[in-house]
Amino acid sequence: MLSPLGLGCWQFSNGQGMVGKFWPVIGPHDVLKIVQTSLRGGINWFDTAEVYGKGQSEQMLAKALNDAGPLADSAHIATKWWPVLRTAKSMREADRVLREHGLRLISNQVKYSLLDRRIEQNEILDTAKELGIAIIAYSPLEQGILSGKFHKNPALVQSITGPRKWTSAFRSAGLKKSQPLITVLEELAHRYDASATQIALNWLIHAHGETVFAIPGASKVHHAEENVKAMRFSLTSSELQEIDAASKQVLAINK
Repeated sequence: MLSPLGLGCWQFSNGQGMVGKFWPVIGPHDVLKIVQTSLRGGINWFDTAEVYGKGQSEQMLAKALNDAGPLADSAHIATKWWPVLRTAKSMREADRVLREHGLRLISNQVKYSLLDRRIEQNEILDTAKELGIAIIAYSPLEQGILSGKFHKNPALVQSITGPRKWTSAFRSAGLKKSQPLITVLEELAHRYDASATQIALNWLIHAHGETVFAIPGASKVHHAEENVKAMRFSLTSSELQEIDAASKQVLAINK
């Protein structure tokens, strides 16, 4: 039913609330263009949440989908609540209770990327595979780090609005540590006439069969174009392993 990539709509928070201030304000016209670009490129679902701008993201997405007309007829919307401090054991229990009512737990949205692979160690990924639950990876590009643009031009960090520029990944030491992984992504990007962003997303949606979906965001139309192109090729098994090894090496350095 769903494309392997959905569009994460955190950026549509309209600058409202503490969570919404993480991103610059995007006007309705630009939101519409991003949504239309995603739909035309094969993305057929959109992930939002009440906490994104105190409902602003949900409302802006709704308006964009309505304005998109027939193009959005087959679109699906996922919104969510935030179950803080839930574990793999809570996921298993939720699935058991839902089964008693003839329902299934079908997805668990967690942070997952080549620079954050905790779900591989805390049993969440293994439990999802066992129970047939989809993992929806948020922050699949580590808020832009995996694009490689900040490694090429560290001065761009100063132009970031919101608190993410103060996180360790965006500091010079953090960029230096993740550089070896970016180098591998860029080498493969050249091979596929793609970008580091597209290689990182392609790894996520192919490294674990059909278990992992991802929801990269887009604050500009060209970001949406980047997202949809990530679904148009498949990395080979050896390339997936090459990226896996580079990622693990960087994470080992970070420990």
